[in-house]
Amino acid sequence: MIKIELTNEDLHDCRRAGSFRWQLSRAAGISDQQKGPTKKNSKNHYDIIGIKGELAVARLYDLPFDAYRGGIDEGIDLFYGGVSIDVKSTDNIGGKLIFKSKEAFKAQIGILAIELEENLIGVAGWITREEFEWYSLPFGIKGAFCVTQADLKLPESLWGKMINRKNKKI
Repeated sequence: MIKIELTNEDLHDCRRAGSFRWQLSRAAGISDQQKGPTKKNSKNHYDIIGIKGELAVARLYDLPFDAYRGGIDEGIDLFYGGVSIDVKSTDNIGGKLIFKSKEAFKAQIGILAIELEENLIGVAGWITREEFEWYSLPFGIKGAFCVTQADLKLPESLWGKMINRKNKKI
């Protein structure tokens, strides 16, 4: 796991953007997508840790990121050399990479980020959509699927793969 430290300014931006994302989603009639256990119960907690996770992944791979970019989540958070990425975040140290269904995994790559402390995010690893379809197991009773952290590839390996990628699918 690679740990990314967020500044006080980052935390402020994440809280503001999380509040905006929460309000936008509720106004659009979209309910919270939380599938696993959490340590906190504030109304916008999931949105804030989601943005923290996205920011941490963007920092790790030196990708552009705007916490205030509006819109409803379409299953893609970032792009890395043309490859789409969906970041899933949790505050559970043993958390799993969870999608509400196999079809909900729309990006080419899924990355798990974990809030270790308020200002410290761990990037646990990544998996391709095809690998997720193969390795994932049912999670909970609402049709969700998950993989454990042991099923994920190391974050460093994505950087290496992307550096060597030349117009090939990963």
